[in-house]
Amino acid sequence: MATTYFCNLLIIRDTADKKLTSFYSQTFNKFPTQNICIGSSVNADIIVKSLQPEHVNMYFQKTAMFMNAKANTQLNTSSMRDTFVSGAMRIPFSRESLDMFRWQIKVAPHLYIAGQIHKENIATFTLENKVKQKYGMLRKICEKEYISYRLGTRYVVQIPSPSYQDCSQQMAIAKERKKSKCQIFPYIKHINEEDKFIISEYFHGSTLENYRGQNGILSDSEVAIIAKNISKYLDKLGECKVVLTPDNILVDHNNEIRVTGLSTRIKGRYHYYNPPECMFDNMPQDLLANVYTLGVLLFELLSGRSLFSSLDDYQEAVKTNTNPNLKFLEDVSIRTEVKELVKKMLLFSRKDRASHIDVVETLERLTQKETDKPTLMEKLEHIENIQKTAMRTSSPLDHINSIIDGSSSQVDYTKQMQTSVRQPPKLGKNQTRAFVSPNESENIPDAVHKEMLETAIRPTSDKESAFTAIYDEFNDKQSPDKSQRTQHGVSNFLRANKKEINEFNKKSRYVVIGCIAFFAIVLVVLTNPFSTSQITKKKPRKIVHKKTSTTTNATKNVAAIKSPSKKKIQVTTQQKKFLRSIQTNLYVLQKPSQKYLNGILKKITIDIGNYSHTPIAGDLYNLIARLYLYKIHLDKEEQLFESFWKKEWWRQVKLNMQKAKEAYQREDVIASLQLIVLPWMPEKNYVKNTAVVYRSNKDALKDINLWLNNLVNNR
Repeated sequence: MATTYFCNLLIIRDTADKKLTSFYSQTFNKFPTQNICIGSSVNADIIVKSLQPEHVNMYFQKTAMFMNAKANTQLNTSSMRDTFVSGAMRIPFSRESLDMFRWQIKVAPHLYIAGQIHKENIATFTLENKVKQKYGMLRKICEKEYISYRLGTRYVVQIPSPSYQDCSQQMAIAKERKKSKCQIFPYIKHINEEDKFIISEYFHGSTLENYRGQNGILSDSEVAIIAKNISKYLDKLGECKVVLTPDNILVDHNNEIRVTGLSTRIKGRYHYYNPPECMFDNMPQDLLANVYTLGVLLFELLSGRSLFSSLDDYQEAVKTNTNPNLKFLEDVSIRTEVKELVKKMLLFSRKDRASHIDVVETLERLTQKETDKPTLMEKLEHIENIQKTAMRTSSPLDHINSIIDGSSSQVDYTKQMQTSVRQPPKLGKNQTRAFVSPNESENIPDAVHKEMLETAIRPTSDKESAFTAIYDEFNDKQSPDKSQRTQHGVSNFLRANKKEINEFNKKSRYVVIGCIAFFAIVLVVLTNPFSTSQITKKKPRKIVHKKTSTTTNATKNVAAIKSPSKKKIQVTTQQKKFLRSIQTNLYVLQKPSQKYLNGILKKITIDIGNYSHTPIAGDLYNLIARLYLYKIHLDKEEQLFESFWKKEWWRQVKLNMQKAKEAYQREDVIASLQLIVLPWMPEKNYVKNTAVVYRSNKDALKDINLWLNNLVNNR
């Protein structure tokens, strides 16, 4: 599964709040690995000057990187896309966001310097193995040049591109990232003073909502680990306030946590994740309020349901002072400690609610129990070791003679044997004995141990009878029922670990059945006379003579399509619905606005990564190119955009047409476009109010070649 990179940004929002500015500077000096964002309507001189020099060097030199990739960069992600999180504003790392920013890639000058990356190259970060966890790789895909650099905490500088201009996004970006001169320029090169920039931290992972959607209902141990990490992260934030929602929490594969949307003054918001005191009494967010929010998240992760069906139900519960109904937790197989913890965390009353310290201690205890629990194989090995030490009969001759003679070494050797019989071998770290040994050696008194040790040096027949007699006599005293006596320890172990043993037996059966089937297939292939004769036969070579023919460029492109394979290519219903929804959105009688076309473009560009390797890839690139043509045609009358925008749109048209052409030449792509040409569309190759229908890839390539020829003439 592809890794998602998140930028967790600490946004400074208020210029006039001097306490806020000093707080962030103190936090950064105290925790150098904490992320900080410079350039958000704030006097950044105060922050940078208040930083210690060694932290500034570490932050701005060792870990700062610049990315400079064009808008046509192809990301190597499949279902998940890279996302930058900026406070409450999230920007998907798609082509649209690549238009938005001008990226530059650079490593610290005292290490290695990487060249700029253009066109189809992209910078990726990988770890070779566990040994090299402190180092990463900067890889240029096309040229395959490897440049190593010290990884540490990874930061990125985002520079909004002046060529990007969208009616809604530009205002938000200009407001969010207002230019601010500061001491960053001496440390970071290739940044003009006119550039607007923002610094952020890379984080591998996805939102908690996506994590829950991928993994389903989580176990109580996994939920306890995530909740413990969230609590620890909230302790690090200190005075920072945050509204915990599944969208604001980022989780990676190691269950590490980052929280976005931070501030120092957060009042109650209209959402049932907030406790009643923040929602209705307008109290600021504190640790006790975060306990309630964390309880809501624990309930949703464990049960897979929402705590309240709507905000009206939440308001009604607060008015009547009735605590949330947790009946869904009764149906879930989780530990009673977890249920009691969630109930205490979700109490409306602040006095009765569990404190933050109690929550952290309980979660620590729950996660510690989970790590200390031994596995089935460890339990079985433990039993075998106990049985081996208890049934040990051989001893050195000198000890045997000394014991028979009654010398002083007899006492030392009996003590040694007592410790070997009574104390089982030590397990690894964080492992405890979760069962009783079959011989119940811990409850055997010292007198019985002495008799057992004396019988250990007798001949085999006498020794076995004496050992069994003493053990049966001890069991008669402990348990009156003889049927329970013989299998006392084994039955306890089997009863406690019934599920694990059944799963182990089932897996072993599957392994045996698979081996038998494999050997049977090999035997059939070897004994079949037809298979051996076919292997030994050599087929004569066919001599193919090349035919020379002169064709035009247009016919060469059409002939480049390979003959269709015998395997049928099918378009799924989801792909059909997605393509049909885009086509129906274009069926507008009157001329659409630029904002309307931008919405359709945004819908395609966000999901193009999921459909780039599907049979509809050619149609999607074709539609993207046509949408940019429609934008150019509509702006001829309105004249709202400057000339450099039109140049960028022409470039996008040519680029996407070329990608559509390459897609139609693949065997796994089917041309299935059906577009009605409306009067406002600048379709010169088709009659108005008729349908553009591709019956094969050849028709699509002819249409693409005509469009490319027209583009050359128009430019």
